[in-house]
Amino acid sequence: MSEDFIVVMDSGGDPVRPEHEKHMIVPMNILFDGGTYTYPGDLLREDVVHAILQHKPGEVRTSQPSPKQIMSAVEATGFKQVLYITLSSGLSGTFNAAVVASRLLEKKGIKMVPFDSKSASLGMGVLLDRALQLRDDGKTMEEVVEELKQLRGRIVARFAIPTLDYLVAGGRLDPFKAAIAKLVGIRPILWINKDGAIDLEETVRSKDLWRHFVAGVCKEAYIAKGPLADKSFELARAEFERSGKKIVKVVDISPILLVHTGLEIVGELHHDEC
Repeated sequence: MSEDFIVVMDSGGDPVRPEHEKHMIVPMNILFDGGTYTYPGDLLREDVVHAILQHKPGEVRTSQPSPKQIMSAVEATGFKQVLYITLSSGLSGTFNAAVVASRLLEKKGIKMVPFDSKSASLGMGVLLDRALQLRDDGKTMEEVVEELKQLRGRIVARFAIPTLDYLVAGGRLDPFKAAIAKLVGIRPILWINKDGAIDLEETVRSKDLWRHFVAGVCKEAYIAKGPLADKSFELARAEFERSGKKIVKVVDISPILLVHTGLEIVGELHHDEC
């Protein structure tokens, strides 16, 4: 078994296995009330949720880790080879910061390969899970990267939320597309497109939301949800059962993403092979 390199990701991702939480080691920054805090680190999940509840959309923000923060996290692992799965470059500057950090780490004898997930949340978690499986099967870091590129192109991340105010305030969604989705009686289904950016997939009548949401899943899906999404999740789960499709795993979505979506998000991730 090859364990001469470690696989890590930043806190924009959600591990699909509890034992993989230890690999989420690169903190991102959360800003509110004039302060800058790290998650994980300075803040717990419940701290971020409380801050979101106490502020208007856009008043709590996130920022990418600095190259120095990335270097510190990587050096703390003690490994000389590191594969770092980053939050999508279409959503954050984290990948670019990682590229800068990799050049500085190279001077210290550490080889870090930044890998742009072009996804977030469970998309990163699935990539992490596969990378660890391949590493444990004896694949080299270079071989793992090549297989992750193939997997990255086959995963689809979609989500539904009651308000687009957070995405617009954070600059993650075009205000014009948001305005279209705000038509009376219309609910949006969004997805992370192939460029790794958030896009509007379709708008549907509220009563048809979860039927359309689950119809977009091939056979099975991972689910990520916010702390105030229990009612929506139960509606989604009922539709999964009705359609004969399987929920593989349910996880709590990263607080980093809740800052940009609000607390009622329900997301799903599936492979595009039906």
